[in-house]
Amino acid sequence: MTRFLQILFIFFLGLAVNAVVLLEPKAISGPDLRIHYQWTVQFIEALREGIIYPRWAALSNLGLGDPTFIYIHPLFYYSAAAVHKLTGNIWSAILWVPALSNSVAAVIAFISLSRAVNTSIAFAMGVLVALSPYGFHLAHYQQFLPMHFAIYALVLYMVAWALRTGLARMVLLALAVGMLAASHILMAFMVLMVTAPVAVLHAAREAPKLRLRALVGDGLGVALGLSLAGVYLLPALTSQQLISPSGWYQPTYLDWRNSFLFQFFTLPPTGFRWFHLQWTIPALTLAITVFSIFAIWQTRSQKTRVWWLAVDATAITLLALLLGSELSYGLWEHSETLRRLQFPIRFLGVASITSLFGLGYAAPLLLATPRRIWAMAAVVCALLGSAGLQGLLEFKFSQEAQSAPSLSIPRDKFMGQPEMKPAGAGDAWSSYAKAGGLAAECKAQKLACATTLDLTHHKMWAIHATARTASLRLPLLWYPGWEIRVGPQAVPQPKDPASGLVTVQVPPGDTVVEAVWVGLPAQKIGAILSLSALIALCMITLSLYLQRFKSAV
Repeated sequence: MTRFLQILFIFFLGLAVNAVVLLEPKAISGPDLRIHYQWTVQFIEALREGIIYPRWAALSNLGLGDPTFIYIHPLFYYSAAAVHKLTGNIWSAILWVPALSNSVAAVIAFISLSRAVNTSIAFAMGVLVALSPYGFHLAHYQQFLPMHFAIYALVLYMVAWALRTGLARMVLLALAVGMLAASHILMAFMVLMVTAPVAVLHAAREAPKLRLRALVGDGLGVALGLSLAGVYLLPALTSQQLISPSGWYQPTYLDWRNSFLFQFFTLPPTGFRWFHLQWTIPALTLAITVFSIFAIWQTRSQKTRVWWLAVDATAITLLALLLGSELSYGLWEHSETLRRLQFPIRFLGVASITSLFGLGYAAPLLLATPRRIWAMAAVVCALLGSAGLQGLLEFKFSQEAQSAPSLSIPRDKFMGQPEMKPAGAGDAWSSYAKAGGLAAECKAQKLACATTLDLTHHKMWAIHATARTASLRLPLLWYPGWEIRVGPQAVPQPKDPASGLVTVQVPPGDTVVEAVWVGLPAQKIGAILSLSALIALCMITLSLYLQRFKSAV
């Protein structure tokens, strides 16, 4: 099979494993899928209006809105919007993005590994990425769609890791980190957490004169990558006080104590969360990692570049499995930073991919030894195990899923996530919206009101008051990204403490009230940061190509 045919096979295999989802399309009803549906609808609507980077989810909270898109990673929704442009169907867009990202991740893994090891092993690893039972479970059972989407960026990160110290490694590392952060910030955080110690060991292996250069290069790559995502990251991280992030952790179903890999000691008091994610799939990942350790140990006299790549990938996997298991219970109990990840099992997202890179580098080491049969057996067992688990998950999915369009929610019923509600908003907004919103408010005060413009980031109302100044609650939750104008004048944004709604004083006569999204100062700074990082990366890339051109000449 030619290289091109191998790439095509892996790509279409990544789609084929999602056929049970895509053909109808079908989905399992769940809260995460419903919220991604609502966010995708709102993101696409804002893009249609010409908003390049939507920030306000205008339909959330029964049409009163919230600043979801300041805090949520945007790349999944941009990708869904692109697919929607082709299909014209929201559900097709939402469900095709995981399938396409699965295929892209598998192809990238194959191309990268084929440059370091023999094509057969690289091909098998590409197939394993495409067949990942963890990926299918993550997308269609847990329904963590942006986290699943980020797997392609994790694969790209491992590609960058395989490059030698230098500008090319730094540039690719920056691109991978930027894509990770903009795809799923928690995935980026986990990847950096488990690779940082290994990066130090990686630098220590360099010649004494190159150690500092290696550390600085990797550090600059990560810094440039985070800066590249600054347009999203900076406002998201610096304005947490403007929303209600405590809603992220409070419900009992978000308890981290029942979410460890290989759960045993915490099982009696908490029970299982996801048996497949806590035992079955991690057991396959651990078995692959144990074989990689065996191969590394058996070939320890080689110390080739591929051997060290196997060591790095396996060490990263072990750290991820450790942080996801009960062995790290004390860290989770005392570290608020870790608890921001919500679930220890999230680390399986890193381990399931890095273990395949470890196997891809380790298996060829044994092929040149009398134990070559062990390498072949390990790869075959990994393929059979992944295919078997994938088949079981797909069969179960076919039994439990229903037509995805049947899960659609009317636009006037869209709700938001508790953590995205603007800070200080009371609960009276719900009764305001259900009672009829602005129309009911105006009727109660004997005002004549009409909505003259209702876009996602720009709203206008025509108000006629007769004899006195009226205090009016607008159908908009208070947030400092809005500028409120009464007539031609911008006015302060007082809010009703009981509801969190913007309140304006309307003078007698005819008045136009306008709400214009101007954004947060951090948005502008973040955009400048991203642009600066992009320019820096372009300049570094140009210098890299000029160096290679001079060398070729």
